Amino acid sequence: MYKRHIIVLIIIFLCSTIFSYYAKIDYLHNNFLSNLITFLSITVGFIITSISILFSSNTIKNFYNEVDKEKNTITKLHRLKNYYNFAVLTAIISVVIALLLSLFEKQIVVFHFILGVLAINVYIFIIMFSLLLNLFVFENSKKL
Repeated sequence: MYKRHIIVLIIIFLCSTIFSYYAKIDYLHNNFLSNLITFLSITVGFIITSISILFSSNTIKNFYNEVDKEKNTITKLHRLKNYYNFAVLTAIISVVIALLLSLFEKQIVVFHFILGVLAINVYIFIIMFSLLLNLFVFENSKKL
């Protein structure tokens, strides 16, 4: 991942975790954990769908031939793969933590942690959506 994204992820995680702790958010209210698991499942579905869209595009070949700007030893396709790996991994970890949290309702510290991870998932989702839209723009600009 790019250094700027890693820095933003750390800041988002810390701020959302601290905010959820001091705001005393009630995670047992209105089936929050169930809604969280549903949201994360939809996010994983989006990521898997976008992977299939990417691999059916012609631009993916260009990504393999272009060297990454920040790290010369990998291509843009490798960078994209790293983003997808991170996105799926954080979503799966979040779902597992949410399921475990639903079993042990008294673990409030874990809840604040999962809100931080949820904020990371939302940020990664935004990055992935932006990458996908940029790919569509690039793909269609070549057709004009």
